[in-house]
Amino acid sequence: MLSLFFWRINEAEGQLQSNIDERVTSASLRIAHSVLPLVYNIYQKSTERHFTQDTASAILDAELNEDFIVAIKVYGNFGHLFMGKYKNAAGELIQITTPSAVTRSLQTLNTIRTPVKQGTMTIGNIEVYYSYGSQRASLNKVIFQELLQIALFTFLILLLFYLIKKTSIAKNNSQQALSELKATQGQLIKSEHLLKEANLNLEDKVNARTKELKIMNEQLVMANQAADSANKAKSLFLANMSHEIRTPMNGVIGLTELLLRTELSDEQRNYLTKLKYSSNNLLHIINDILDFSKIEAGKFTIEQSVFDFRQMLDSVVNIAKINAANKALKLTLSLDETFPAWVLGDSVRCAQILSNLLSNALKFTEQGSVTVAVQRHKNDAYVHIKISDTGIGISQEQQEQLFSAFTQADASTSRKYGGTGLGLVICKHLINLMQGEIQLQSELGKGSCFSFNLYLPEANLPLTEHHHDAPADDNNPDDNAKVYISERLKNKKTLLVEDIAINRLIAQSLLEQAGLLVECAENGLEATKMAQLKDYDLIIMDIQMPVMDGFEATKIIRGYPQYRDTPIVAMTANALSEDQDRSLAAGMNSHLTKPMQYEEVIAELERYF
Repeated sequence: MLSLFFWRINEAEGQLQSNIDERVTSASLRIAHSVLPLVYNIYQKSTERHFTQDTASAILDAELNEDFIVAIKVYGNFGHLFMGKYKNAAGELIQITTPSAVTRSLQTLNTIRTPVKQGTMTIGNIEVYYSYGSQRASLNKVIFQELLQIALFTFLILLLFYLIKKTSIAKNNSQQALSELKATQGQLIKSEHLLKEANLNLEDKVNARTKELKIMNEQLVMANQAADSANKAKSLFLANMSHEIRTPMNGVIGLTELLLRTELSDEQRNYLTKLKYSSNNLLHIINDILDFSKIEAGKFTIEQSVFDFRQMLDSVVNIAKINAANKALKLTLSLDETFPAWVLGDSVRCAQILSNLLSNALKFTEQGSVTVAVQRHKNDAYVHIKISDTGIGISQEQQEQLFSAFTQADASTSRKYGGTGLGLVICKHLINLMQGEIQLQSELGKGSCFSFNLYLPEANLPLTEHHHDAPADDNNPDDNAKVYISERLKNKKTLLVEDIAINRLIAQSLLEQAGLLVECAENGLEATKMAQLKDYDLIIMDIQMPVMDGFEATKIIRGYPQYRDTPIVAMTANALSEDQDRSLAAGMNSHLTKPMQYEEVIAELERYF
C-alpha cells in the first residue's frame, strides 16, 4: 500500500515537472523568436533599430509573469549578455546588467538554453531559469487526495474484515444457540409434564387460599368500616359532648363574671373567685381533650399573624402570679429590656404552651421559686424559653414516658395534684408544629427545668392596634367601681341571636356593659326578619338553634344589600375546627366559642370598628 502511494506521488511529481519543462521550453522558444530582431540588429551592428530594447524587455516581463520562471537571459553568439531580468522573492523584476550578476542564486535552479537562429545560423542564445517549487501546492493537493483515497480504501477493507468476522461469530452463535435451543426444548417438554402435574395440586391450593383471603379481606373491610364508624362516632360524641358541656359552662362562667361585677361581701367575692377559677380549670380540661382529639386526627394547625410577644407573656405571667401568691412561691420573669415585642406566629398557642408549663411548675412546687427565662440570640428567628422550678422533680424512669398521653409521673401524683396527663403531650405537639423542640432536665426532689424554642421571627409593628379598656380584676374588691365601657363599641346597634335564655341573658348583659345597644332574637328565622326591618352595626350569631340554624340565617342575611359588609360573629358551643370552617364558609367573619371569655369577646368585636 505504501509502495503504491509513493509510486503515485512520484508519478504525479514527474508529471508536474514534465508539464513545467514543456511550458518553459515553449516559453523559451517564444522568447527566442520574439527577441530575434533585437539580437540580429545587435549582431549586424545596425544603427537603424526598429525593434528596441524596451520592446524586448516587455517580452521578458510578460514571460516572467509565470510563477515557475525565475530569470531570463539573452546572450550573443559569442557569450556576451545582450539583456537579462530576474524575479526576486518579492516578485519584483530586476534588470541583469552583467553575466555574473545573481549567478549564485540562479545556480540552484533548473535551466533551459535555446538558440536564437537567423535561418540556419545561430546568432544568440536564450537561458530560462525556472523552479518546480511553485507547483508544490498542486503536489500537496495530489498527496492529500492520494492519502484520502488510501485511508478510505483502508477503512473499507477493515470494515469488510469486521463484517466478515461479525458474520462468522453470528453464525457460530446461531449454531450454538440452535443447539442450546434443542436442549432447552427437551427440558421444557419434560418440565411441561411436571408442571401439569404440579398445576393440578396448585389449583386446589390456590382456590383454598383464595377463599381464605376473600374471607380475610371481607373481615378487614368490615374492621375498617367499624373503625371509620368508631372514629366518626368518636368525633360526633366529642362534638356533642363539647357542645353540651360548654352550654352549661357558659352559664356558670358567665353568671360568675356578672356576679363579680356587683356589690359583694369579701366572703362572697372569695367564693365566686374560687368558683371562677374552678370553672376555668374545668374549661381547660375540656379544651385539652378536644386538642388531643385534633392531634390524633391530624387536624391541628398553627396560625401565622403579628402579635405582641411581651404583652402575651405578661398576661400569662400575671395570671400565674395569683397562684404563686396563694402558695407563697416566688415567681420570677427574666426578659431582656431590648427583647423585640412584635413577632410572627400563633399567639393563642404560645400562650397555651407557656400557661400549661407554668401551671405545672406552680402545681408541683410546694416551696421555693419558679423562674421563667426568655431570650433571643442576635439574628435568630427562634425564641428560647426555660421554665424551672424547685418542686418535686421527676425520676429518670418517669421522664421516659412523661410525654405520653394520659401519663403522669405516677398514680399518686394524679391523686394528689390532679390533671388529665394531656398537657405535656399537647405542648410537645404544639412546639413541634412551631418548628421547635422541648427538653427536660430534672432531678427527683430538687426540681425540674423545661427548655424549648419556638420559631417566632421578628415582625414590624402593625399599622393599627386595637386596645380596649381593661376589664376588672376579679380579685380586687373594688371591681364594682370599674367601668367596662369600650369606646370602640359604644352605642353600636347589635343583634344577638341565641336560643337558650340563660346564654342570652349572660351575653346581653356583658355586651351592654361594654356599651353596645343589644336586641335579641331566639332563632335564625327571627333574626332574618329583624335584620330586614332594622339596620344593625353588628350581628352575634349562635349556630345550633331551632327553626333555623345560624349557618342558614347568615347566608340569608348576607343576601340583603345593607349587610354585605356588616360583621357577623359566630358565638357558639361548637368548638371543633370543622365548625370554624363552616362558619367562615357561611359568610361569618369569625368564630368564638363558649363559654364566653369577656376579654376575648370584646377584643374580637373591637377589630371591626
